[in-house]
Amino acid sequence: IRGLIREGRVEEACQMLIQPYRIRGMVTHGAGRGATIGYPTANVEAIDTLLPAPGVYAGRGFVGNNSWPAGINIGANPTFGDTGLKVEVHLVGAQEALYGRPLEIDFLARLRDVQPFETVDDLVHQLEVDMQRVVKIESQSR
Repeated sequence: IRGLIREGRVEEACQMLIQPYRIRGMVTHGAGRGATIGYPTANVEAIDTLLPAPGVYAGRGFVGNNSWPAGINIGANPTFGDTGLKVEVHLVGAQEALYGRPLEIDFLARLRDVQPFETVDDLVHQLEVDMQRVVKIESQSR
C-alpha cells in the first residue's frame, strides 16, 4: 500500500484500505496567487506521514466538523517558476479562514501530472476542468 501511495496510485491504495488515504497538516500562508485567479489554496505544512507522488488529485478536505471536495496539488508551481515541493489544497465552496488550523485530506483519485502552462489563463481553464472532476469524484465517493 505504501508503494502505491508513493507512486500516486491512490485509487488502488483506497481499494486495499478501509477508508481513503489521509494526511494531516497545518494551514500556513503561501504566495496568495490562488486567490487572485479564483482558486484560493490552503498551503499545508507539518505533514508527518507519507505523501503521494507529485501530481494533482481529487479528494476531500476536513477542518473541524466541516468537509469539502478538495483539489490537491503536490509538487511545484512551474507556471509561476516555483520549483519547491508544496502541498496546496483548494476546498471547493469553503468560505472560512483556515490559517493556523489543522487540515485533514483524503485522497480519492489522481487527476494528472503537475505541468507548466503557457499562460495564467491556460492554468485557470485547466483548474476549471480539474475542479469539475473533483466535485464529481468526491460526490461519487460518499
